[in-house]
Amino acid sequence: MWSVAYASMTFRTVDVGWVNFVFALLPCAFVMASPQMALAAEPSPGSDTVPAPAAAAGQPEVPPAPSYPPPPMAYPPPPPGYPPPPGAGYPPQYPAYPPAVAEEPEVPSGPAPFRPLRFRFDFGIGYFHPSQVNNYMQAQIPSDAELVSGFSEMVLLLSLDFSGAYYFTPWFGLRANMLYLFSPKILEVMDGDTHTYWLQSLAPGLSLDFAIETGGVARFYASPGIAYQYASFEGYTADGVGLELALGADLSFGVARAKGISLALVFRYANLGVSSGPGYVSSYQPTIDHLDFTSLLLRVGFQFGI
Repeated sequence: MWSVAYASMTFRTVDVGWVNFVFALLPCAFVMASPQMALAAEPSPGSDTVPAPAAAAGQPEVPPAPSYPPPPMAYPPPPPGYPPPPGAGYPPQYPAYPPAVAEEPEVPSGPAPFRPLRFRFDFGIGYFHPSQVNNYMQAQIPSDAELVSGFSEMVLLLSLDFSGAYYFTPWFGLRANMLYLFSPKILEVMDGDTHTYWLQSLAPGLSLDFAIETGGVARFYASPGIAYQYASFEGYTADGVGLELALGADLSFGVARAKGISLALVFRYANLGVSSGPGYVSSYQPTIDHLDFTSLLLRVGFQFGI
C-alpha cells in the first residue's frame, strides 16, 4: 500500500515538473517569434497594401481596406456627332481641317537642267513645186479632159522626221536624223481613168544644233544641216545632197522640263539629178532629169531629253 502511494506521488511530481518546464519556455518562444511576426506584418516595398491596425483586446479583427486601381487620366472621346457635355472632363476636340490637296508645283526659274541627249519626232507639211514632175503629170491628161476636183500639180509636201542629238554644252550639239519626204497626188478625170502618183525621198542627214535657253518653258534653236537624199517617181530615181535650215523652239513643261512639243520652220534646197529612168519613155512625155524637193515646211513634233 505504501508502495502504491509512493508511486502515485512520484508521477504527480514528474507531471508538475514538466508543466513548470513548459511554462518556463513559453516566454522565450514568444520573444523569438516576435521579429518574424513584425516582418510579416510590414508591407513589402512598392506594395499598395496598407497593414490593418491590430485589433484591441476583446475587439473583432477589422479586415483590410480593399485597394482600387488609380482613376483614368482622361476619358475617351465621345462618339462622333455628339459634343462633349460641359464639365465632363473630355479633352477639347481638334478642329477638322479639309484634306490637303497636292498643288502642281510651279516651273522653277532659271535654266532647265542640262540634258545631253535629246530626241525628237516631227511631222511636217509645206509647199514645193517640182516643175518637171508637174509637167509630166499634165501630159498624162488629155487636153479636152476635165478633172473631177483639184488641179494637176503637186504643191503639197509632207515629211516624217526622227532625230537624236548629243549636246556637248547646253548651247551646242550634234544631231543625226532620218527624214522621209513624200507627196501623193490623185487625178480623177471626168468619164475617164484615175491616175495616182507618188513622189518620195529618203534622206539620212546630220546637222549642228545651236540652242538658246530663256529660263522659261521655251528653248530656241537654229539647226543648219546636210542630208543625202534618195528619191523616186514613176520609174525615175535620183540622188544627191540636200541642204536645210531649221529655226524653231522646244517647249518643255513640268518641273523637270524633260519633254514637250517642238515647233520649227524648215527651209530646204534639194534639186536631185536623175540617175536612171523607166525602160520606155513615150515621145509625148516631157523629159525628167531632176526631182526637185526644194521646199518650205512647218514642222510640229514631240521632243524629250535625258
